[in-house]
Amino acid sequence: MNALKFILGTAVFLGIIVFLLGIFVAEDGYYVKRTTTINAPAKTVFPYVSTLKAMDSWSPWTAKDPNIVNTYEGTDGTVGAINSWTSTVEEVGAGKQEITKIEPNKSIHTHLTFKKPRENESDATIRLTEVDGKTKVQWGIRGSYGAVERLFMMFVNIEAAIGPEFQKGLETLKTQVEQDNTIISSKDKMPANAN
Repeated sequence: MNALKFILGTAVFLGIIVFLLGIFVAEDGYYVKRTTTINAPAKTVFPYVSTLKAMDSWSPWTAKDPNIVNTYEGTDGTVGAINSWTSTVEEVGAGKQEITKIEPNKSIHTHLTFKKPRENESDATIRLTEVDGKTKVQWGIRGSYGAVERLFMMFVNIEAAIGPEFQKGLETLKTQVEQDNTIISSKDKMPANAN
């Protein structure tokens, strides 16, 4: 009987220690960002990031589920526009993204509300910085954890989970912009009688 009490007491004690670590030691939030440089001016890149539909065309999560269902509200490309999505792919889940601020040719800010696979809210920003005709694109996301969630997130590397997906999305964006820009430029150089 004493051995059982000792084991239970030890388990409770360890549980309390882990819980306290989660509350007082674990990170209370996250910030993940990735960047790429696109060989095009900011005014060329901006249309690819300034609307929710445009973002979906290079989003790594949209690519994971070709059957994702998107519902758009408001005027896309303006503050207050919303994209709600649902997917049967667990990694994609369900939620909504709302445009909260736009600075033409400079940045777009959105608020994300995730419903599945777990509930969470985050703020995302895409920033454009033009230097010598090229554009540095930075995509970042920031969020916070509740007290209990912090405990579980001690064992999850959010940077490793989200960072590579952001990089994939940015590489797709880079390809889209640079290929379209090449096509447009070559068409501009075609003689008037070209087919």
